[in-house]
Amino acid sequence: MIRKYQVSLVLSLLLVGFLVYSPHWSYPYPFHADEWHHIAQALRIGAGTYTLSWQSAELGFQIFLYLIGSLVNLITAYQYLPALWAIVSAIALAWVMYRVSERNAPLTIASVIAFASIKSNVNIIGLWFFTPLTFAIPFIYLYIYFLTRGIAEGSRRHFLIGISIATVLLFVHAISVFFALPLLAIYAYLHRDTFTFGRKEIGFFIVIILGGLFFVAQLLHQSLLQTLPLVAHMLTFPYGWGVLELQNTYSEFYSTTGIVLALLGATYLLQHKRRRALSWLLLWPATLIVMILTFRITGYSFLSPYQRNLYYLALSLPPLSAFGAYYGYLIIRRLVHASRFETFLPQITTLLTCVLLYGLFAHYTVLPERAVLYRAITQDDYNAMLFIEKLPQGNIMAEALPSIALYPITLHEPVSSLAFDGKRQVNDTFMYEENCAEKRELSFKNPQVRYILSRVKLYCGWVQLYAKKRYVYQLQS
Repeated sequence: MIRKYQVSLVLSLLLVGFLVYSPHWSYPYPFHADEWHHIAQALRIGAGTYTLSWQSAELGFQIFLYLIGSLVNLITAYQYLPALWAIVSAIALAWVMYRVSERNAPLTIASVIAFASIKSNVNIIGLWFFTPLTFAIPFIYLYIYFLTRGIAEGSRRHFLIGISIATVLLFVHAISVFFALPLLAIYAYLHRDTFTFGRKEIGFFIVIILGGLFFVAQLLHQSLLQTLPLVAHMLTFPYGWGVLELQNTYSEFYSTTGIVLALLGATYLLQHKRRRALSWLLLWPATLIVMILTFRITGYSFLSPYQRNLYYLALSLPPLSAFGAYYGYLIIRRLVHASRFETFLPQITTLLTCVLLYGLFAHYTVLPERAVLYRAITQDDYNAMLFIEKLPQGNIMAEALPSIALYPITLHEPVSSLAFDGKRQVNDTFMYEENCAEKRELSFKNPQVRYILSRVKLYCGWVQLYAKKRYVYQLQS
């Protein structure tokens, strides 16, 4: 890349990191329940207590966290992981765009800036959180690039690189591969004159499919033949699959300015001399829009869930927005040249750039009312959990939200962990029941419970072990 643009690229990458880290300026712990859940699974791998289940479909991500946790304290370091990985994702996008645009440095930088403007919330998740979805982002850009290039150029080397990346991603976040199947199928059909299969590729596909089915069969404890219909069922996501179903709008994940630029970019690509090779940039959002509309009409989403499709759509827009910004610049330069005001082109370009940047980021932190950030624990909760960490092993009753952090911090099992594990009804009844007799009855019915972590003082005669704005009680000796 031309040296004078390197500083701009670095600043753009720092912008990505700064924006993604911004929610953590006032909160040093993980935000999302998914984050806490995967930390817990990573720690179970280290403790040797991990068990294969349907939740192990994202085992690759949990192993990655386990490896990080062997180097640093996951709880205190996790706040930095979303920002650092967002920079990695932006670098992958920049690498792809630099090649797709035939080494157009300004367009590459524009794609990184547009990527930085993608929004996040707890419903569609996003860059603010470090989850299997966000971990998959750089691999999504890379495998789609290599596969489409291999298809367009008839290059087995590029195609096999793309397949290899996608195969690894299957064990990290499988739906981040499945969502792209319609896009890749249509693109392969458009390039059927250059895209041919040999025996080597067919054999490779068979091995991958059988390997994936065997992995799923192990998770479900079924035979290979029993697994096939189960996989088909698992790739159908009805309304209610997500914990929270909202009537989402594009403004929840991307700006109006970004959408306008993307439409302008689509117009540019339709006229481009390489429009056939670059058509995957248009097919990506087009296929996802069809999948999203299908869900809204039928109540069913296929291959990948509706909420995730919204974010895959968001990931498809920065390249188009970058092409739109570049096309807009070409139009303005042509108009300025025609009106003989070339001397003012730098000033006009600077002014419009400022306007576009404002439009991209003005509402970056505006979140839907039902999808705002929540804080699972406070500093007081954390201090109390550090105290529990030193106690002999025993299950813990606590409110549902802070319970998701109990195992990651204390290595003590919670009775229930929000949406993932345990006896949620028993736990909630115990914590919110005001009658001590009822609480005692529940404790007798659940003798494995040894401790209570409460945000309010309890007067039921249990031994109080800790009282510093949070209260820890011992039920069993």
